[in-house]
Parts: sequence; structure tokens; C-alpha cells
Amino acid sequence: MSAHKIFPWPKETMLMMVAFQRTVEEEVNELRKRLISADNVQRFSHGVGWQSHNSSDPDEVSELKSHSYEMVIPFDAIKLGRLEIIQQQADALIKSMHDSFERLMIEMVSDGADRVGNSIQSKGSTAAALIAMFEKIEFGVDRQGKASLPTIVISPQDAYKFAPERLAAEMPDYQARLDKIAMQKAESAELAEQQRRARFKRGVK
Repeated sequence: MSAHKIFPWPKETMLMMVAFQRTVEEEVNELRKRLISADNVQRFSHGVGWQSHNSSDPDEVSELKSHSYEMVIPFDAIKLGRLEIIQQQADALIKSMHDSFERLMIEMVSDGADRVGNSIQSKGSTAAALIAMFEKIEFGVDRQGKASLPTIVISPQDAYKFAPERLAAEMPDYQARLDKIAMQKAESAELAEQQRRARFKRGVK
């Protein structure tokens, strides 16, 4: 039996699916912003891989990772007019997609850091580990070439370790040291971006 015989409203069905997809996409994007700035989200119209020659590993080829989720709406629920199941399925889909993205992103960042040796081992002092982490990373820049601070993702069970008063107890001058490192990293990132852009400037005739 064709879909049109079950639901003899093809136009309305299509509008419903478009609205459903848009809602899910908007909610997933909002959740993703907690981890990654919208300025760092890229879209591809073809292909599944890319290679950055300006990275620390120019020979590395990155590939898109696929996410899948199966959604089932019982036909009996539709016959009974249980429209709330649509929102319930949307919520479940949004959560599944974000959880999958969050897990994959953390795994990729962790694997990349371990591969190049850009990781640290905490030896009891969270403040010292935080300083060591800042010393190892490089800041990114926005579209205007201005440095942007890194995003720190912390597991809920470890969040208490990063309370300012706890860090200050471990290292009274930790904030001043972080600010100094951040300023130096920002200056280096902006200078590197200026040099990169200079290579693409056309000569003035």
C-alpha cells in the first residue's frame, strides 16, 4: 500500500516533515553551540574528506563521520490522535544526535591530542594541570583574525575541582599566570593569522 493511500494528503505530509526536520536541526544546532562556535561549523556539498595544509600535520586527511538514529511512530498512535508522540520523538532524536556528536567530538579531540603528545597528566593539583594545559594549546582566531579563547569541557563529576576558590587554594597566583599565558597565546595566534593571510594578498597594480 502506498503512503498516499494511508495518508491521502501528500502536500500536508511534506510540509509536516519539513517542519519536523527544521525543528530538530535548530535544536541540535543550539545544543552544539555549547561546545563549538557556529563560526567553526562548516558545510560540505560533496565529498567526505578534506586536508588542511596549514595544520600541524599537513598530511592528515580528515573524514566526515556519520550519525544514524532510527525513529518509529506506531500507526495506532496516529489513529488515536496522539499528536504528543511527534514532540516526544523529536526530543528523543535531538538528544540522541547531540549525545552522539558530543561523544565523537571528545573522542576525536582526545585521540588527536594523544597522537601528537599534546596531553598532560594531572598529579594532584588541578591548578597546575590547568596551567600546563594552557601552555600546550594554540589559540584559534575568528573571521576577523582576532584570537578566541578555547572552550574547556569538564565532566560533571570533576566540575568542583575547577571552582575558583579551590584553584586559588592550590595556587594563589593561578589566575594571573593564566591571564599572562592567554595574552601571549592570543598575540601569537593573531600574528600567525596575519602572516597566513599575507600569503594570499594580491599585488596592487
